[in-house]
Amino acid sequence: MPTGLRATRGRNSIAFGWNPVTQTDTGRPVTVVGYRTMYYSEEDTSVAQPRWGPYVSSGTTATISDLQPGTAYNFAVIAEGEHQRSLSTGWVEFTTLDDFPLSLQRSGTELIDYDINFDGTVDSEEIVAAIEDFDNGLMNQEQFDDLIREYFNQNQ
Repeated sequence: MPTGLRATRGRNSIAFGWNPVTQTDTGRPVTVVGYRTMYYSEEDTSVAQPRWGPYVSSGTTATISDLQPGTAYNFAVIAEGEHQRSLSTGWVEFTTLDDFPLSLQRSGTELIDYDINFDGTVDSEEIVAAIEDFDNGLMNQEQFDDLIREYFNQNQ
């Protein structure tokens, strides 16, 4: 069975990965032809029942998109061999990043506006949110450059 399920959270997506399966539970080598991903959410009624996510025939990562911000989702992965499926990883919960208040999305001039956990610093997840705002046209190039400069100055 796949192990080590981990994730990188976005506001509307979760990219997750796992360790590859190389042997059976008894230690015999196994050939994996792909991985089936599954997900559901008790908070997002559009995916209240488990559903299949992407099928991964190469690699050990997948991304689920079109998720709701600030919402917990449960993920699992099953390895498929030539003749059978493995046990799943078991359900692991990851929560998408929260949306920022619209006023903060539009101002974008102070990096501290992105301090969503209110600890006085901006970590990598919070800078990702600022990058998404730039990509979505919620701040101009000058504001974005100022934010990135401030982030790197803070982390020297």
